[in-house]
Amino acid sequence: MMDSMQCTADAEAARKGMPCPTPSREGMRHILAQLVRREPGHERAWLRLASLADKPQEQRYCLCRVLRLNPENRLALRRLRQLDAGIISPDGPSTVTAEPSPPTGRSRPRWLFGHWFAVWFVAAVMLVVLAILAAQAWLATGSTALSFSTAPTPSPAPTLTPTVTATPTPSSAERVAGQIPALERAWQARDWAAAVNVLDGIGAIDGGYPGLAAARCDTFLHWAQDLVSQQDVQQAYTLYCRAVSVCDDATAVQGRRSLALQYLSGQWRYDHQQWEQAAQALQEVYDTDPDYVETRTLLHASYVAWGQEQLAQGRLQPAREAYEAALKVKPDDPTTAAALGEIRAKLKPAATPTPANSTGKRIEVNISQQRMYVWQGNALLHNWVCSTGEPGRNTAAGHFRVLDKIPEAWASTWNLRMPYWMGIYQAGSLENGIHALPILPNGKTLWAGYLGTPVSFGCVILSTENARTLYNWAEVGTPVWIHY
Repeated sequence: MMDSMQCTADAEAARKGMPCPTPSREGMRHILAQLVRREPGHERAWLRLASLADKPQEQRYCLCRVLRLNPENRLALRRLRQLDAGIISPDGPSTVTAEPSPPTGRSRPRWLFGHWFAVWFVAAVMLVVLAILAAQAWLATGSTALSFSTAPTPSPAPTLTPTVTATPTPSSAERVAGQIPALERAWQARDWAAAVNVLDGIGAIDGGYPGLAAARCDTFLHWAQDLVSQQDVQQAYTLYCRAVSVCDDATAVQGRRSLALQYLSGQWRYDHQQWEQAAQALQEVYDTDPDYVETRTLLHASYVAWGQEQLAQGRLQPAREAYEAALKVKPDDPTTAAALGEIRAKLKPAATPTPANSTGKRIEVNISQQRMYVWQGNALLHNWVCSTGEPGRNTAAGHFRVLDKIPEAWASTWNLRMPYWMGIYQAGSLENGIHALPILPNGKTLWAGYLGTPVSFGCVILSTENARTLYNWAEVGTPVWIHY
């Protein structure tokens, strides 16, 4: 109220033609403090208040308020930079410069006196208005005026561009968790390429994430196994190579990779008609996994082609070995068995011709028919069902003779008793012959009910009754002809 009364007195003095004193620095600062308290958005008041501040931090505070209201205020920006550089001080540009007095000894013209009277009168009116507004704000809020007796807390430097509130950045664990559903969907769909892409993304987020290496290993192995099932061994081999670098149990993965590489090697040699090398490579795969892709088919075909190649060169022994190996791979292949029988017949020495006008006894065995024919000259005495060697242990074809007769021979290799034994040819260290159904150690008959089917270990099997009849009829030296 004192400021208001002072301004009223100043206005009265102006009306009387007396000079109105300029408001004091402290009074102006107090009035502006009231004004910005009432109108915080008054840019010019803050700027003027900054020029009246006593301390640098007060100036900075007011200038920052100006820049918050108008980031483009060049005067505030310039003063703030000068203040930061120490160029201006509270007593520098903020000092109010008084109007210079007229030269001593000269009187002012009347027109000049009237001009300044009008200026001072307008200033007095403005001060009265500001005082009234300040008093109203005081009464309305009951608050004390903004005071710089205590330096305000410095506010941060103004931002010239609008501040955008940033979304909190998720942690790496949260980002990885967001990838897990996509990984599960890829696994359920067995879309291994998509699964690998997701795992690569997780690795980019956190290369040391727990279980990442194991998941990559499992993905590569499942993908490779699916490709093997689809007979794409080349691509499966590539995936096995990638799995070796991430799987903890590299030894097991290397085994699968080696199997795939061995198969590819055998397949390449087969395609290039290198039959012996193809058979050797594929045999290793077959010994590990007989059902690996097309190993069985390719291996059998390689052995047969190798045998045919040897036959064309007149090399019977290697040809027989090749066909025997082929028959082990596919024991039920009749074509291979027939070819092997022919080769074996060529390798066996011809039987001694039966002397002319002999007894005329001879025994004929037809492997294809699984029948035995007993001849006396041109007379057929018996037509019996029999069983020859099972595939892989085929009965040799050729011309033979009865080498020996034993009422009941003992097969130590198989722990069997063989009634009415008649040996006919050597099979390595063993002797194959004709005999009755063998008897097991427990007294049971082996292969009963299977006559007419190739089931033996290489011998020709008859029923017990027929074997007894033949044993009593045949003599050592009786010719035996076995063929397909």
